[in-house]
Amino acid sequence: MRRSCGTCRRTRPADAGIRRPLIVSELAKGGVVPLFDRLSSAPAGHGTGAHLETMASLQESIGRELRRLFNTRSSLSPSDYAQGGTTVLEYGIPDLSALSTQNASDCQQVAAALREAVLRYEPRLSDVTVHVSATPNRQEQALVRIGAQARAGLELRRVDFEMLLGAPDSLAKVA
Repeated sequence: MRRSCGTCRRTRPADAGIRRPLIVSELAKGGVVPLFDRLSSAPAGHGTGAHLETMASLQESIGRELRRLFNTRSSLSPSDYAQGGTTVLEYGIPDLSALSTQNASDCQQVAAALREAVLRYEPRLSDVTVHVSATPNRQEQALVRIGAQARAGLELRRVDFEMLLGAPDSLAKVA
């Protein structure tokens, strides 16, 4: 069997060792490191080539972004935020300080707002679940558990995060 090579219309055997260009995702299982992470971690004056990340570094990066997201307040009210259609100008979560984590209904509202924020502003996660519960000794904080699927290059893996909402540096990776 013979094939046309395309540009010159000559034919060659089908198994003549034609090399097709490799796509980056075929070269590495890791994904590209987000720009903000590259800028915040790159040593001054050191340019680097390709930036690929592993699942462990991806999970750390997502954890940092979740911490930023949950510690930033959107200018929208909770009801306007729930309506959707927001832009990056409304980045963050609405002010939820009127809700009590001691109330199960309020915990569900907080979980819904956090899930919506993750879906809007963290595109590396899919199939997101958020569970919010009260902390026994701290009424001003809530325990948040986030589960999702994360994609790094060709890999899709379950990731879980646990943090205290109301404590800026409380993120702990679970799995």
